[in-house]
Amino acid sequence: MKTTVSLIERSKAAMQQESDYELARAAVPSGIKTLEGFYVGFPENVRLRALLAEAVCQYGAGFLQDDWEAAVLDGDGEQANRVRASARRILARCINYGLLLLDPMWAEALWDDPPSLARLVAGAGRDEVAGMFWVGLGLASLAGMDPENPVLAARLTLAEGLLLRVAELDSGFSDGLADMSLGILYSARSAAVGGNPAQGKRHFARARRITGGKSLMVEVMYARYYAVTTRDRALFRDALMRVLRTPPSIWPENRLSNEMAQRKARRYLAHERRWF
Repeated sequence: MKTTVSLIERSKAAMQQESDYELARAAVPSGIKTLEGFYVGFPENVRLRALLAEAVCQYGAGFLQDDWEAAVLDGDGEQANRVRASARRILARCINYGLLLLDPMWAEALWDDPPSLARLVAGAGRDEVAGMFWVGLGLASLAGMDPENPVLAARLTLAEGLLLRVAELDSGFSDGLADMSLGILYSARSAAVGGNPAQGKRHFARARRITGGKSLMVEVMYARYYAVTTRDRALFRDALMRVLRTPPSIWPENRLSNEMAQRKARRYLAHERRWF
């Protein structure tokens, strides 16, 4: 089994370097089921659990959230509801697989005892980074797709604490996604209604430094959230046009992310009047 897991770990690069978004989108679910099949047979393998958490969370927070967003912006409420229901199930798995990377006391604290969770987060070390990140991303993604749900909105504070601790302990984990996620979280609302766009801008800047400016997704999310919330239409347009002028191959190790970023950039420009 050790050899199999090592092979799976090395094969991740093939997906990350994929240039065909649709091919990758179609391939991910079968890959997840293959990993879950291995997990059923070898549930004690921590490396396998980590691979599964990553795959499920990236599918839910990446592909499914993107599908939902496209349906919302196109005004297709029926499709948006279908995708959101599917995403909820996948993101629940994401959170649960993330919790499997942590001591069992984390699950109890997450759902029933926020003060205990805060203490666990404060005392966490680098060994807890992966679990905290995937749980935090799952919670934040669920809330982002259902902003009117008060229960999920309350979980955003938990997600914030988890992601901040990840960024503090290992800012480079998953190529700075904790900082990008925090940038979105803080920039999604204006200061007048409880947001903190200035703090969000700092997290976007940090994510940019971590990725050496090669992550087009950081720029797209900066435009979509910070520029929209601060009503900076010129920044919105300039950032997205710059993304579209940049070849996705600028970051060959994560080309798929850049391909997705360009899809989003085109979508946001098409809906510019929605926000300005």
